Amino acid sequence: MSDSEQQATRQLSAAELTERVGGRLNGDGTRIIREIGTLEEAGPETLSWMASADLMPRLEQSQAGVVIVPNKCDIAGRTTIRV
Repeated sequence: MSDSEQQATRQLSAAELTERVGGRLNGDGTRIIREIGTLEEAGPETLSWMASADLMPRLEQSQAGVVIVPNKCDIAGRTTIRV
């Protein structure tokens, strides 16, 4: 299998990533992550991040499946990993 084929088949659940980074999961731990992208570019299988609460308007418009957020941010209705 080529490197690109291996990368294409890699996936991780939100719960697995939470355990690896030592964060706190809110939402669906079974949600699958297949790629990483910005809030603006993200789709339902994309992991994205929000560095501060100032980015809430971008998060509200995002289609990201899982978002890493600062520990102090408690966001309802999304799958997030607080770190």
